[in-house]
Amino acid sequence: MVVFFDIDGTIIDDDTQIIPQSAKDAVSQLRKNGHIPVVNTGRPYSHVDPRIKAMDFAGFICACGMEILLEGQWLVRRRPKPEICRQIRQAVQDCNMQVLFEADDGMVRDGEYSSCAIACKEAYMGGEAWLDACKAYMRENLAYVRSFLQENLPQIKLVEPQGTYIIWLDCSELGMTREDLMNMLTYKARVWLTDGKGFGDNGDLFVRMILACPKATLVEAMDRLKKAILG
Repeated sequence: MVVFFDIDGTIIDDDTQIIPQSAKDAVSQLRKNGHIPVVNTGRPYSHVDPRIKAMDFAGFICACGMEILLEGQWLVRRRPKPEICRQIRQAVQDCNMQVLFEADDGMVRDGEYSSCAIACKEAYMGGEAWLDACKAYMRENLAYVRSFLQENLPQIKLVEPQGTYIIWLDCSELGMTREDLMNMLTYKARVWLTDGKGFGDNGDLFVRMILACPKATLVEAMDRLKKAILG
């Protein structure tokens, strides 16, 4: 049996950023029992925490399937064509958003190269104040969504998050089917939220919203949602 593991909140504890010994033991036990534990992540292999690479995983599926490593052998290692990257960059910039591409040894943000090693060092040496401010900003965003829903859309229930910058919204009281809900969000409200069905049957009529964005973007998204539902 192949057993897939996400990284954040599954292998690494969200609160402490520590890999519990129980997680290490579980992966090793899976191997001993003849199973195949595999890390499945959107980040490239070069950006995977060395502590995870040191664990007893049989393989890694990285970069959204563009890199597949099994028992130390690369089965797949593709790179997007430059023309596709240019198209993606233009499409994202047309939406007034910033483009970030991940590379083996760094990141490219709107055409400017940034070394991962330098960024990592700066984050550890002087990033605490920024991180504190960032978390405070996202707490404010969460409070805004909570208040907005209570005052304007009480039929949408906020599932209080235990951590991270992603929240779940329970839309079951809107009286819509899943297909109608996603069509309303995408084509009427023009707000892109993640369909909870992709996370299992229990996610039906739930959607995920990211709080790590400018407050103005969040305000506009909630206003669009209100207009689409109430008219």
